[in-house]
Amino acid sequence: MATTDNEIETLRQELKTLRKDFAELKDTLGDVSRQQWREGAASARSAGDNARERATESVHQFEAGIQGQPLTSVLSAFSVGFVLGKLLDHRSGS
Repeated sequence: MATTDNEIETLRQELKTLRKDFAELKDTLGDVSRQQWREGAASARSAGDNARERATESVHQFEAGIQGQPLTSVLSAFSVGFVLGKLLDHRSGS
């Protein structure tokens, strides 16, 4: 009987240790997932900032091109508008 009581007590201690280990594992996994989420969010923010900077630079270059050659820009815009107008008018007339 004493052997059985010792085995039961040993099992209780092992279960207690397992519960403690699982609690620590849960906390560790939570910390790791939070850290990965923060890193992913920071990466996404950085990518968004880079895209915004590239778009702003492209707009500035486009504006500089228009200011540098205003007549060419106006004629190009008129030509594109004229061709699109003809294409759309042709399609709606059919």
